[in-house]
Amino acid sequence: MDKDWARYVQQKEIDKLVQLSTHIHVVEIKGVDPDRNFIIMEYCSYSLFELRKTLGKTYIPWPRCLHFMQQILSGVEFLHRNKIIHRDIKPENVMVTDSFVCKIADLGLAKHESSHTNSNKDSFIIQPSGSMFYISPERWNSPADPAKESDDIYSCGMVFFKMITNGNLFESENLPWDESVVSNLKHYLKGPWRESFIEQLGNDCPVIVKDVLKSCWHKEPVKRRTCKSWADSLRNYIRDEVNEEDLAKADEKLKDLLKGGKSRTRHGISQSPATPLSDRASAGGEEETIEIPQPMMIAHHKTTIRPP
Repeated sequence: MDKDWARYVQQKEIDKLVQLSTHIHVVEIKGVDPDRNFIIMEYCSYSLFELRKTLGKTYIPWPRCLHFMQQILSGVEFLHRNKIIHRDIKPENVMVTDSFVCKIADLGLAKHESSHTNSNKDSFIIQPSGSMFYISPERWNSPADPAKESDDIYSCGMVFFKMITNGNLFESENLPWDESVVSNLKHYLKGPWRESFIEQLGNDCPVIVKDVLKSCWHKEPVKRRTCKSWADSLRNYIRDEVNEEDLAKADEKLKDLLKGGKSRTRHGISQSPATPLSDRASAGGEEETIEIPQPMMIAHHKTTIRPP
């Protein structure tokens, strides 16, 4: 490929990423150095995966769970509105700030989806193609088909379930990938796992949370409600049903647990278990460069690192 053309294509990809980073629930790009293949992004204290690992057996209170769900759906909806399919929505790719704002990350490099006859020339897809336990059943069945918004919606449902329960999605989740693990997963996805997952949420789970998950996991992808639809519904529910005082109390307890008695690594991962909350329903200037397996390096911009 001609170097000038390659640079032109790369610049268009970068411009698209910068455009996407203007949303409050998408990680902001602070700067780009295409000559050295660097993207500088805003620093966030945790990924959702790290936050859950830090909390251990402590449940995230429902008021905060509802806000997290709404924020994640809002961020993914913004991508979909801009004809972007993320394809790798998982807890590791949802960043969380100290003030508990969720931001979609790891967008990689967007590219035109031109390998399919019916693809929209203005449509982009995001590399990589997904993480095994967050990939929709239809993607396993037809991996060569173009990615759809419904794939991201399914993945959001899995992220929400993982966030709420902090348990393994499947028994094989911690096993090394091999053909038998993939085969067992594909077989399991054909069974009644959805009903089992919903039962695990408990009696105190708000009905709207169960409705969101049932919709995200609907067997017929076209019947999964859009991210915008659920983001709007959750926003209205939070406005009408969530007590701001309960949310503030829950957040204070979470902040105390996150900073109290733990050794923060550069990713904010706790090295000690957290203490369970007594009542889930009502509880109320440096750069860090991390190598990732993508064409561009990412540096996370932050102000200062303060020991807990």
